[in-house]
This record gives sequence, C-alpha cells and structure tokens, in this order.
Amino acid sequence: MKEISRRTKKNGDLPGSIYLRGAVYWIKYYKDGKPLRESTRSGDYETAQAELAKRIDEVTHGKTPNIQLNRVKFDDLSKDFLSDCRINEKKSLERAEISATTSRVSLVECESSRSRLPKSGSTLKGA
Repeated sequence: MKEISRRTKKNGDLPGSIYLRGAVYWIKYYKDGKPLRESTRSGDYETAQAELAKRIDEVTHGKTPNIQLNRVKFDDLSKDFLSDCRINEKKSLERAEISATTSRVSLVECESSRSRLPKSGSTLKGA
C-alpha cells in the first residue's frame, strides 16, 4: 500500500496522513503509538481532511475512535471448524470434537475459579 499525500508538512498541520487508494481517500493517524488506518469512503480531499481532524480530536481527548472491530468469539470459531470437519468428512473430526469439549470445560473452570478470587483492593486473611 503506497501512501500518496497531497500536502507537505507545515506548522499547524495535523499529525497523520491522507492518501489515495483507487478513487477513495484513506486517513492514517496514531493512537498509543500504533498507526490506525481507515477509509473516508469519499473521493473528496476536503472531506478526508475533516475526517482526519475529527479522529485526531477524538484521540487527543482520550476517546476511542469509532472503529468497528471484527471480534470473533472462540465458540463461533470452534463451531465453524467442527462444521467444516463434518461437511468435508475430515479424519481429524473425532480429535477436534474432543479438543473443543476440553477447551469449553477449561474456559468454564477458569471462569468459576476467577469468581472465587478476592475482589480487587481486598486483602487475604492470614497473609
């Protein structure tokens, strides 16, 4: 991905960049030292500048930019994997089912043991 910026840095410029991918402008800015990139869904440079300014303002004020993250849960992945094994008649189906069951049990045990831990800020008796 090659960045093509239409401006040079001057005093007062926003920390970040605007670049063109195809006919759409994308912006790049930083939060906690990590670069974040997102499409402006627009071919208008001024719209891209406004979007970059908005994102930088959000980051500056400690807000998390409104980026939709694709979160996938372990159970969803596990079910999809098992389904694929069944459909394609994989030899490893039996082993995969055992692993999936063991993983679910481990997660439940972990959650139940977490609930028995002392609350944050409390002290253990006898310690």
